[in-house]
Amino acid sequence: MRIFLLVVFTFLPLVRPSVADHINIWNRGDANLSGSINLTDIVFLNNFLFSGGPPPLCLDAADADSSGSLNISDPIFLANYLFNGGPQPSPFLVNCPGTIIWFEQQ
Repeated sequence: MRIFLLVVFTFLPLVRPSVADHINIWNRGDANLSGSINLTDIVFLNNFLFSGGPPPLCLDAADADSSGSLNISDPIFLANYLFNGGPQPSPFLVNCPGTIIWFEQQ
């Protein structure tokens, strides 16, 4: 058994992710691309819009209200959804080329 574990750990660094191991599709409203829609998305958008914060990596994902542009209505839309039972951002996923997140293989 010890030999088997030694062999597995010896070859682990040789494993590299392939193209099939990444995803670049996000939920609309997930402005910071964390994988979920929450208060941090509102803060991220407000920081970008009003405080010179970094731009969203995926503009389509940050466009919570599907208006085609980023403005004050997007964080308001998310706040209404999260805290007042407002409408959910569009359930359609958005494709954001260039935003690659690697997943660990199990």
